[in-house]
Amino acid sequence: MDNQNETKPDRDRRIIRLMWIVFGSLMLAVLLFFILIYNGIIGYMPPVE
Repeated sequence: MDNQNETKPDRDRRIIRLMWIVFGSLMLAVLLFFILIYNGIIGYMPPVE
């Protein structure tokens, strides 16, 4: 049972690191998407009016 208690913090750290990587990747993808729209590469947004 001691072996399971030692590996749990390592597993938790890996899960948290993976969650941060996924979050950061999503934020970069959204930022890139808006930059591409702003520059007209994907297409222009219709006017709000």
